[in-house]
Amino acid sequence: MSVISVPSRKAKFDWPTLALPLLGVTASLVISAALFNFWLDMSPATVWPMVRPFGQVALITNAVGIGLYYLSWFYSRSVRITLFITALLVGALTLINGYFAGQVMFINLDPIVLKDTAIMLIFATVISLAFNLMGHSRMVRNLHRLHQSAVQIGAGNLHVRTEVDGRDEIAQLGSQFNQMAHNLEQAEEERAQLEKMRRDLIAWVSHDLRTPLTSIRAIVEALNDGLVTDEADTKRYYNTILQDITGLNNLINELFEMAQLEAGKTDFPLSPSSISDVIHLSADSLRPVAMQNNITIREEVAADIDPVCANVEKLGRVLNNIISNALKYTPEGGTITVAATRIKQMATISISDTGAGFDPADIPYLFDQFYRGDNARGRTKSGSAGLGLAIARSIVHAHGGTIEASNNVDGGATITFTIPAVC
Repeated sequence: MSVISVPSRKAKFDWPTLALPLLGVTASLVISAALFNFWLDMSPATVWPMVRPFGQVALITNAVGIGLYYLSWFYSRSVRITLFITALLVGALTLINGYFAGQVMFINLDPIVLKDTAIMLIFATVISLAFNLMGHSRMVRNLHRLHQSAVQIGAGNLHVRTEVDGRDEIAQLGSQFNQMAHNLEQAEEERAQLEKMRRDLIAWVSHDLRTPLTSIRAIVEALNDGLVTDEADTKRYYNTILQDITGLNNLINELFEMAQLEAGKTDFPLSPSSISDVIHLSADSLRPVAMQNNITIREEVAADIDPVCANVEKLGRVLNNIISNALKYTPEGGTITVAATRIKQMATISISDTGAGFDPADIPYLFDQFYRGDNARGRTKSGSAGLGLAIARSIVHAHGGTIEASNNVDGGATITFTIPAVC
């Protein structure tokens, strides 16, 4: 159950802030005494009786002002009202202190002159109050915009952005708020995409498991019921069962390996290795499948490619996944070329085919888990959950390399990955 915090009504005094008015009184007394001394040529003995009443009035008025300020700060529900009250207090303190200072300095002055002085002080105070409110209005407006945007974010509208006005701290807060909203929107889009992929995975895996299991069950029932007696048909049925079981085994292995990689189990050892041997072994292991469809697998390996920093077993898995994927979509009589070159401290391996190529819309997602494009190139065939290229990417990244896919200018597709040549 979520817990929503509410603002505390208990007053918590900010003592450093509370000390500011007292420092102001002290500074004003020192400045006033200095001005009396230097401007009016008054002796220190004469200055103190003049300044002392200033301090007394200032302490009393500041104490009252501090009390009213904290009452408004802790009990007001509007920043606009709080700032307005603060501006009124500033004006009132200026007026009161100025009036009493006039009485002290001009004690023998005609009362009418004192009233004129009070009127001038009121005039100046109202002007300063209006200017103060003008300065506060922009800040309040920006805070109101932030509040409205935060309310919409809380209601689920992650597309909202607040208008940023100025370069002060509130404007910077607005910029950070917009960045937060952008990050939340991206995170929600990724979550929705992952949720869709999860649902698709369940549907695809269910289909990929159900289809061979249904086939195996039908064949086993036919054999068990004695419906198949011919030796050649029996052997063919057993071969079909073996192929279906192999496909199920591959599917389960892919799911298990991807789960391990996603759990962070990528700390396999890396050592100086011969990538030319890995390429040769992978190509040789898949040539029988290629020959069945009259597909040629060519190797173009630079003489200076070795050694590279790799885990031989995992790197072989990457090559097998990519070459196997290319075999699915290379037409009869086509060619798959495995090329390897060395550029400075990086080894680059590319696997190109002469098939139909990728749908451009699928290329950004080819290495995502469980991704299957809607075209013939992207849709996997039996025995795969669409994890081969995702597994290859995870292994390459664990090597500290990069992987990407592209279409060839003259047709076909190429998948290229790089790994460090030096451990």
